[in-house]
Amino acid sequence: MSLSPSAVWSWLKAQFAKVPLAVQLRDDWVNLIKKTWSVRFSLLASLLAAIQLGMQALLENPPIDNKVFVALYILVSAAAGYSRLVTQDGITPSSVSGGEQ
Repeated sequence: MSLSPSAVWSWLKAQFAKVPLAVQLRDDWVNLIKKTWSVRFSLLASLLAAIQLGMQALLENPPIDNKVFVALYILVSAAAGYSRLVTQDGITPSSVSGGEQ
């Protein structure tokens, strides 16, 4: 059975709507991912960490050394932090943070 990303997203949104949370997902989250490098780097760092943990858990002898993933994770995390501080064309504080500062 194959689920489309939109079906998964709709299901997740319905589940989170049932739970009162202090933090809510932004309505423009897709645009935020498309426009901001810091979010992209953060997602890439998460993906690298997941791959690293998955390989350690599932493979006895991973094809890529653990130190390589640690180095990549550090570099991508540093890039995410740096990109939070630099200006990007088309991004203003109000368009990214909803005007909250």
